Amino acid sequence: GNWLSDAVLSVTAADIVLLNSGMFKANRVFPAGPFTRQHFAALLPITSGMVVLNITGQTVLEMLENAVSRYPEPDGRFGHVSGLQFSFNAKARAGQKVIPHQVTVGAGKLELDRHYKLATRVYLHKGYDGYTMLQGTLKLKEETGVCFTLEMIIENYLETLQKISNNWLKFFHLITPSIQRHLCLFRGYMPLMLCPK
Repeated sequence: GNWLSDAVLSVTAADIVLLNSGMFKANRVFPAGPFTRQHFAALLPITSGMVVLNITGQTVLEMLENAVSRYPEPDGRFGHVSGLQFSFNAKARAGQKVIPHQVTVGAGKLELDRHYKLATRVYLHKGYDGYTMLQGTLKLKEETGVCFTLEMIIENYLETLQKISNNWLKFFHLITPSIQRHLCLFRGYMPLMLCPK
């Protein structure tokens, strides 16, 4: 879940991503090895429209409280996040589990009156799974057809990773310097370098 959240963060340029456990429908462990589209479809069979919201730090705190409110019971509201780190006391009462001074967004402490960009599912923005604090928050970007669904975001992310991997392989295995006047041009991601005379 957090890996999917990381992928959404990299694509949406949001500050924070929240996905919920309830979106995962495959009740099984996938074997080690290639993860195919069929595996992905079994894991996430329902199309998930996405939205980017403008929320306050106070709303972030309330959102996190809801995400862990029923822990350790298995519940669809349990959150998978990216862009933030937080700690919570599993034995505390619901609504008082999150340790506020241990919530960080990016490299800084959560500021309750600051505004943050949250990427999440339209389902959660509608208040389902107890996320009523997200209802009515300002939408900065909303789903448009199939272009801004979780599935498309993940597919684009994986394609980008594949291209990067292929390019890095070319870089490491096909470095062929050529001399042009007093410059060495490396075919790869190296900058132009001055060659010794």
